[in-house]
Amino acid sequence: MKNKKVFQNLQRVNSKGLYLGQQRPKPSQHPPSLKVAVGTELLGRPFSSSFQDSALTMALDYQPVMQLSGMLISLLGWVLSCLTTYLPQWKNLNLELNELEIWTMGLWQACVVQEEGGMQCKDFDSFLALPPELRISRILMFFSNGSGLLGLLLSGFGLDCLKIGEGQQKQKKRLLLFGGMLFWISGITAIVPVSWVAHSTVQEFWDENIPDIVPRWDFGEALFVGWLAGFCLILGGSLLNCTICSTEVHPSSVHYAIAEQQDQCQRLETETRP
Repeated sequence: MKNKKVFQNLQRVNSKGLYLGQQRPKPSQHPPSLKVAVGTELLGRPFSSSFQDSALTMALDYQPVMQLSGMLISLLGWVLSCLTTYLPQWKNLNLELNELEIWTMGLWQACVVQEEGGMQCKDFDSFLALPPELRISRILMFFSNGSGLLGLLLSGFGLDCLKIGEGQQKQKKRLLLFGGMLFWISGITAIVPVSWVAHSTVQEFWDENIPDIVPRWDFGEALFVGWLAGFCLILGGSLLNCTICSTEVHPSSVHYAIAEQQDQCQRLETETRP
């Protein structure tokens, strides 16, 4: 009788040592990434710190590239702005009676281009005798060149690749921010006089009160160079300011992702406990 009961008990035991009436533990339905996270937590290496380091590294790798790109574009815009200031081709005038001569006018002088004699220029005698758009354009272009130069100096000291002042990151960010704002101001003050001269030229060209016999001024090459200079300065300043915004935005997103991962890991640990 005793042997019969032992035989029945042996039948109820399967090959893995589990009774047939006992439920087997179900495999975990969680993704492998969470299992690895719990494994790293159990091994004593916190997953949050490694995730934070990798995310911040990926976020900050692009900052030196963006900063150098912004500086180079801003430097190009500043050089073009200085070139626009001294170019005499703000306005061009073609004479129908003498097609071999081309008259040009800038902020400082008027020139005549001849095929035989080359270019001859004459400076303006009086600043007050100039049209109002040329007088104000001189002041604005000077201000644009000065603010662009100051922006280059401040932004240069605020670059992360510069080893000077590595322990003073807040001051370097402020210098970079001020430099980007100065580039914006420089770009706007370069676009305004160029656009003003272009607007007055268009109004004079289509003025019906002027007889058709009288020659009219047209756009010069310096206007297009000035528009390009202003665009480069604004774009360069925007890139520099974007690097500052990225350093402030990325850590918050990283902490949010870390908190979410930690909640999932804690939920998994409580479910897997016996």
